[in-house]
Amino acid sequence: ADMSSPVPGFTNAQLMLLGSAQFWCAITSQKYLENQVLTGKHAPMVIRSTIPLQNSPEFAEEFSCSLGTDMNPAVRCQIWSFYSSSAVSSSSMPLID
Repeated sequence: ADMSSPVPGFTNAQLMLLGSAQFWCAITSQKYLENQVLTGKHAPMVIRSTIPLQNSPEFAEEFSCSLGTDMNPAVRCQIWSFYSSSAVSSSSMPLID
């Protein structure tokens, strides 16, 4: 059985999703963001927190996001679903040169 949420107004599932994004959440200046894009090894924090949730059907469902909105786009990036499918054999996977 699910435990009740410790934060009124949010389910435990919503809190888990918010917590995963909060790790990357930060307020940065435009200059810092430009520098990060030009010199950093990783995507900026705002991208690392937002994009995975935008591509998560679970997020859209938990927060009742309307289809076609920023947080529930009509077309999602699905990298891992192709490779995790039991119906896909290694011989049918695309080669990346």
